[in-house]
Amino acid sequence: MLTDTHCHLDMLGNPKEVEEIIARARETGLVLMVTIGTDLPSSQKAGDYALNYPDVYATAGMHPHEVKTVTPEIFDPFRELIRKNSKIRGIGETGLDFYYDHSPREAQRSFFAGHIQLAKETGLPLIVHSRNAAEETIEILKKENAAEAGGIIHCFTENLEMARKAIEMNFMISFSGIITFKNSTDLQEAAAQIPLDKILIETDAPFLSPAPYRGKKNEPMYVKKVAEKIAEIKKIPLEEVEWVTTQNAKKIYGIPVY
Repeated sequence: MLTDTHCHLDMLGNPKEVEEIIARARETGLVLMVTIGTDLPSSQKAGDYALNYPDVYATAGMHPHEVKTVTPEIFDPFRELIRKNSKIRGIGETGLDFYYDHSPREAQRSFFAGHIQLAKETGLPLIVHSRNAAEETIEILKKENAAEAGGIIHCFTENLEMARKAIEMNFMISFSGIITFKNSTDLQEAAAQIPLDKILIETDAPFLSPAPYRGKKNEPMYVKKVAEKIAEIKKIPLEEVEWVTTQNAKKIYGIPVY
């Protein structure tokens, strides 16, 4: 029983290719996949995939790279999309990316705050992208009272201190294939300290393929490599990691737990 809490099915190919990718994921034990919106068109596509596949859910939001292209009025069609599609279970991904700075930082901050308000308004969890912006991410989450919504720090690459502060605000920490990289010792040490009931696993497919698939297109079935690494780090059975992270995913996304 595995869950990929963060992938981008719309970036993985045409609908036929995505169908094959989902089938491969099921064969490796995935029972749940969450496909993530990064702008309005991709959020609409994510919602459509969720409606077409019973084990796929979706989120809706604007990646910080994309906010330079929109105005705050964009939140109105997002609200309508969420209202119409019950399988959209999260807001984002949103946040701050001060590594690439593809959008002005002030725009990133403003739309991050707007997403937090939308999460609180809809009662859906927030999916947070934070790169080279740990301190300010936490500051904005606190200022906007994001704990009211809770959510996920996706593709976690920051330090243990940030993880602990996020957990205090009702957030879970999601690890991607990066944790399998040989040079990710600091991240592995952080994972060792974070309680399993606060951990999620993801691929971020088609990006960040785990070892030994680095350099190849990532896809949801490779999330098993992330689970295996977590089990190795924590010295616990793989089945425990698979079960607990799946239950965590269902809780945070409001999917019935069994």
